[in-house]
Amino acid sequence: MTNNISEVDCSQFSNDYDILRQFPFPVLINPNERIYNQSTAKMDKDNTFVKSICIQDSIVPLSLFCLSKLESLTIEGSYFPNGKFFFVKR
Repeated sequence: MTNNISEVDCSQFSNDYDILRQFPFPVLINPNERIYNQSTAKMDKDNTFVKSICIQDSIVPLSLFCLSKLESLTIEGSYFPNGKFFFVKR
């Protein structure tokens, strides 16, 4: 995996579902409520684009930056591949 955002090839993904599928952890899509210790994503009203994503306790894949319509990002207890740690306190 690359450690440089500029090296991420977003053209390899045909849609946001392809991006989520390659994450090295499961992402629940459109859950009715927030689930503790689970990464989740909310899609737009047409289920075409990821509007918000919450990544929990995982290594954050740089392909996250290919989600072009993302409006909200929450990262809790997670690392980027370069080893940087992020914790969001609510």
